[in-house]
Amino acid sequence: MKANDTLIGIQESYIETINAGIERWAHRPGTTYRPHGGHAERIARGARTAATQRLNRLGFTDQKQIDAILKDARDMAALIRNSKDDAI
Repeated sequence: MKANDTLIGIQESYIETINAGIERWAHRPGTTYRPHGGHAERIARGARTAATQRLNRLGFTDQKQIDAILKDARDMAALIRNSKDDAI
């Protein structure tokens, strides 16, 4: 286990990865359904897989629990992104 393998640590790592991926690929043209050309989606899937594996090591095996934890983290990531957009 890593030092930050706590529920909050896993969520923070997930949030940072998601936001970094979107920020990194924001310059790419995309479509309505894939605003960043799909690259940010691949990063998000990788972050979800890594977070799920770390949550399983903590004892979260119920998929509904994992989905709820990661949904909260996704919502927080969106709030952080939107707050940065509003600050500009």
